[in-house]
Amino acid sequence: MGFSQSFFAEKFGITEHNLEQYLSEALSAGGEYADLYFEYLATTSIGVDEGIVKSATQGVTLGVGVRVIAGERTGYAYSDDLSPEKNHESRARGGVHRAWSRDHRQNRI
Repeated sequence: MGFSQSFFAEKFGITEHNLEQYLSEALSAGGEYADLYFEYLATTSIGVDEGIVKSATQGVTLGVGVRVIAGERTGYAYSDDLSPEKNHESRARGGVHRAWSRDHRQNRI
């Protein structure tokens, strides 16, 4: 199965080009290595007390994280917006760049 048949490609319209673009944007902030982590978690919970349903909940957690490594520093960013048309790559890059810069300032001697 290629990426185009994957869950995230089919459900959210993410393409291999999008992935390349996200990684390129992350590396343009000065990183030597970058990776992406996609998450989609569907949960259902039913609370029963003495045979009576007391509660029922259902939820979805989804998003994408990006990690950028530059030397000994690591920056992370996460977004719960998976839609390519909303410039996700720019937001992720900005978050990683801020995290990377913050790590850099904290590691100064």
